[in-house]
Amino acid sequence: MVFTVAHCPKCNTIQTIQINDMLTAVLRCCSCLKHTKIRKADGELIKLYDFYEDVRDAVALCQKLKEKEDVGFKTGNSFNK
Repeated sequence: MVFTVAHCPKCNTIQTIQINDMLTAVLRCCSCLKHTKIRKADGELIKLYDFYEDVRDAVALCQKLKEKEDVGFKTGNSFNK
């Protein structure tokens, strides 16, 4: 199996994806709970970050990308002000 990392096109959250077949692979977003085919009807692919045979490598990349994008808390409590 092959693993990769991609941004969810609906909520822009970074996710790790398992790919068995490029034509039928689906990104299942844990944040917005939407499913998106990685290959759109017009043949265009959503942006994928490299390919890995070991899921641990893909998860490590996903965590590294999330750390780069982290700009603080995203909740509505008073500590953020």
